[in-house]
Amino acid sequence: MADRALSLFFLVFFSLYGAINVYLGSWLFRALASSRGLRPAGALFVLVAAAYPAGRLLSRSLPGPAGALLRLGNLYLAFMATAFAVAVAAEAVLFAARLFGIRPSTEALRRAVLFASLLVVAVTAAGAVAARFPQVRVIDLELPRLDGAGREMTVAFASDLHAGTVIHNARLAAMVDLIAGLDADLILLGGDLVDRSVTEAVEEDLSGELARLKAPLGVFSVAGNHEYYAGLEAATAHIEKGGVTVLLDEARAVADTVLVVGRHDVQAPRFGFDRRPLAELTAPLGGRLPVIVVDHTPRDLAEAASAGAALQLSGHTHRGQLWPFNLLTEALFEIAYGPGQKDETWIYVSSGLGTWGPPVRTSGRPEVILFRLRFR
Repeated sequence: MADRALSLFFLVFFSLYGAINVYLGSWLFRALASSRGLRPAGALFVLVAAAYPAGRLLSRSLPGPAGALLRLGNLYLAFMATAFAVAVAAEAVLFAARLFGIRPSTEALRRAVLFASLLVVAVTAAGAVAARFPQVRVIDLELPRLDGAGREMTVAFASDLHAGTVIHNARLAAMVDLIAGLDADLILLGGDLVDRSVTEAVEEDLSGELARLKAPLGVFSVAGNHEYYAGLEAATAHIEKGGVTVLLDEARAVADTVLVVGRHDVQAPRFGFDRRPLAELTAPLGGRLPVIVVDHTPRDLAEAASAGAALQLSGHTHRGQLWPFNLLTEALFEIAYGPGQKDETWIYVSSGLGTWGPPVRTSGRPEVILFRLRFR
């Protein structure tokens, strides 16, 4: 079932990929149809557009060349997404102009395409830089406590590291340095620590980097959808080799102050794993401690609220990662990024630390969040 769903995903993805590139190629042809630059520009366009699918096809048989192709192809994916949005907007402008009898000359169209291409290249380059400079967000929260008040705790939360194809060891080391440098009492990780495969995560020494994370009250993680894609048991074993406790529909009382509940991801049933009701996981403590839920995908917010959770931490959305996909995530998720509330439950959805696919962010920066919690 999971393999079939993954095959369907790639079929749809590459069908869209091909269609979008045909459309972008039509713009190039319209702009350069009578120019000597059409052939070299067209050849360059085809070669760059072919890099990503070629890298995927060769990833097993020729991993070295495939890696170089994927690096180029991933950058082109970011360029393509932005270029497609710009092209559609330009199409709408041209349509409106025709309604008023305005028809731009071929030279004007050529200049517009050149300007738009340079603009998209600049946006992509800026996004590649932004992806490498995460921010630390500090958030103060008061949470209810039933058996006393006045205690304080700092919690570092990071999600979506995506170790593997794009996020290599040097980037992982920098991420771990950032998290460790916060000196938090408790570290929580929101899943998708692995990208495509456990083999790639091992090559980048994910567990070795995670082993450098130390916190007095522990380091806990959940599984994101990519851990299931990569093979949950192998992914969990590699993460726990780094001293991180992976909670899969499990609850842990921390310092007799909070109950940390780590969820199976909402996609777990597709891979043969049950996702237990949240209320069932919190029942043993009988509501004595405030509950912090770590749930990779911010889907079941109502369940967290009805179970009386004080705080839910999620990732997955990447805040869209690339404009205009942030508009899509905002449409798909009740809370797609940042802090929010569902009834009495605080929600925080992180944009994540790493990137999936293109090593580029044009819809927000990567982040680590430091929560300063006070229990009233």
